[in-house]
Amino acid sequence: MSNPDSFLDEVAEEVRKDQLYALARRYGWIVGVVILLAVGGAAVNEYLKAQTKAEAQARGGAIEAALQLDTPEARADALAPLTQQEADAAIVALFLQVDATAEAGNVVEAEALLEPALTHSDPVLADLARLKLLGLMAERDAPATERLPIAEALIANQSAFTLLALEQRAIARVEQGDRDGAIADLSQIDASSEATETLRERAQMLLQALGADAPGQPRLVTGATE
Repeated sequence: MSNPDSFLDEVAEEVRKDQLYALARRYGWIVGVVILLAVGGAAVNEYLKAQTKAEAQARGGAIEAALQLDTPEARADALAPLTQQEADAAIVALFLQVDATAEAGNVVEAEALLEPALTHSDPVLADLARLKLLGLMAERDAPATERLPIAEALIANQSAFTLLALEQRAIARVEQGDRDGAIADLSQIDASSEATETLRERAQMLLQALGADAPGQPRLVTGATE
């Protein structure tokens, strides 16, 4: 790879885009909204209009109205009181508030707002909060030593996000110079029958970048061929 640092950045940006959507059917519109936030908030408004219209109307459209405000600061302020609603509405409002706060450039504040979700009674939502926390930490370039415990907690929980957490841990280990540990994590992803094609391809590319070819994959050629 001519620019391994750039490749790692690309992997970090893509890391949350796999395996999240499968949770939507099980947990319905609540996790559906949160999943979109974990992946990236650009489609939240359209998703709410298409998937949560009835629920938003039942609550007076307060969340949807908040999302229509022009600035992230205004959206965060409007969503704050909605986090005190009934449990289902509150967790949605909280994740939306976190997203708006981070968009406004207040990433550390967004992390603090996310703390209650880390101990949510639903373990899937709690783990999803941890995954989002990893994204916020990466956004502020938190050191690997801070990110590793979060990733390892997801791995230890055998959560729905274990493979994504393994990828995050591999990236952190690369930053720490732990090549063997990173290779072990990436190889586990590559061998998993639950890994999506996109996730497996990223793992294989990073394995090759580290000089450890994934099984059955041709080695990347970086120099002249014979």
